[in-house]
Amino acid sequence: MLLNVLNQYLQNQLTQPAVTGVNVTASSTEKSVQPGADPYEPSARAIMISAVASEFDVTDLSGEDLNRLQDRLQQYGLLNQSDVKILSRLHVRDNETEQMSAEPVDSHINAFDDINRLRSEQASSMPYQSRQALYRVQTLIHNLESATRSLTGETVGRQLN
Repeated sequence: MLLNVLNQYLQNQLTQPAVTGVNVTASSTEKSVQPGADPYEPSARAIMISAVASEFDVTDLSGEDLNRLQDRLQQYGLLNQSDVKILSRLHVRDNETEQMSAEPVDSHINAFDDINRLRSEQASSMPYQSRQALYRVQTLIHNLESATRSLTGETVGRQLN
């Protein structure tokens, strides 16, 4: 199911105007595989996610890092306006946690766990479009976390919802 969603996303990206900084054309996806060449060619989206993952660890972000992550994702065209609203909920959850606690709280945000918690607690009460945005952001955060692990060589077992 997740693979189908990813395929649909990539097909929509090719039909929409080009993302700033990335030139993807239909002819680049129609290349034939040369004998002896590696048949796997990462998509533009996978390359952008790897680039972002090399800068940010979504399991340990400060509030400032979360803002920079959001800016970088928007720069690469990986977030739209409704997705930004979902990311802003992570800021709100972090601020609520700090206000409710009497003692100092570690101000780092684990976007991976927080987005999973947000989905389990609030997805059923969200309107359809917000729920779809939540699913897109959750998939993006999971992809970033996975890319970070593959770049660092970690093999942490995570529960994906």
